[in-house]
Amino acid sequence: MKYMLCLLLLLGLLLTGCSDDNEAAQPAKSPPAISPTQAPTPVPDFSQTDFTGLWYVSGIITADGNTLSESEFSKLDAGFTLELLPEGVYFVYQNNGNVLGQGQYSISENLLICSADGRETVYVIQDKDTLLSKAPDDTTTIMTRRIEETEIFDDYEFENTEMDVPDEDTPIDGE
Repeated sequence: MKYMLCLLLLLGLLLTGCSDDNEAAQPAKSPPAISPTQAPTPVPDFSQTDFTGLWYVSGIITADGNTLSESEFSKLDAGFTLELLPEGVYFVYQNNGNVLGQGQYSISENLLICSADGRETVYVIQDKDTLLSKAPDDTTTIMTRRIEETEIFDDYEFENTEMDVPDEDTPIDGE
């Protein structure tokens, strides 16, 4: 009983501590209640997204949050290309096109996981065109999907508009 009384007294002293000018401090405010509308944001699910194609290293973020400049990046010779094929197969190429390795990949919600020789590289999927991978030294590699020129217009719907094109012999107003 004595221990409980001492504990309550100590807790009371901590809660009613004095401020620098010896006035009694206001009681601590309780944190705002979490409403149902403040539910945690669900993890996006990219498992049905097609990630096949070529991906290249578009940048590196250092452990202290700075993005490497082009000259710093080129000195590291950290560029490579990741090719994701259908059926979960991938290849990694040096910038000169030589194959560095190959393996299997899978997608689970917002993660793309590349596996080879018992090792894994995990990429966090930011969107359908951006992947991030954090290295043990806390640097982050940014991978960007290489868009082929023919893909640029794949999602664009051209309107079928008919135009009256004058014959070559038809005079244009003002001529």
